[in-house]
Amino acid sequence: MKSFSVIILVLICCSCIESRPSEDNGPAFARWLVKRGSWGVLSTLDSATGAPFGNVVSYSDASTGTPFFYLTTSNRDPTGPNALHNPISSFTVSEYAVNLCRSSIKRDPQAPTCSKITLTGELTRLDNRSSEVVLARSALFQEHFELGGDWLAKHNFEVFKMIIKNIFLVNDFKPFKMVDVEEYLGWGGN
Repeated sequence: MKSFSVIILVLICCSCIESRPSEDNGPAFARWLVKRGSWGVLSTLDSATGAPFGNVVSYSDASTGTPFFYLTTSNRDPTGPNALHNPISSFTVSEYAVNLCRSSIKRDPQAPTCSKITLTGELTRLDNRSSEVVLARSALFQEHFELGGDWLAKHNFEVFKMIIKNIFLVNDFKPFKMVDVEEYLGWGGN
């Protein structure tokens, strides 16, 4: 009986997952990929050398299209301090990370049909008293429950978001797409 309940739960959850949009609909596809992902590579500029620094991070878009991150501002990791010094950043998510390229199709991560998106813009720390930080924390802690642990509060973790300026999307063998940021953020689905 227990295994039957688990199967039913899995089927219900799978039916709730939005299907992969058409590759031709840039805003819808971009929003879908960002929503489906849970981690990516966040790149900042090193505050000492100015060199690019990429770091694997967890994130949530809280169903808004805007990625939110929980980053330390201490010297335990340079990403947060780099952003405070210079907010210019990029964030990349691959469809490979959400397992769709590895399942039955077995696409290589670099293949154009294994979609990838890079959002560029400015990484900014949110005001801890804002309603936006409440939304972001709720989404981050729901999707990444370990982030809500007490140990993070002891190490100066704070909520950051990316203010998106450009969106670069590769999802097929056609030329890459520069997705309009307003269309991306305003995309409402169906």
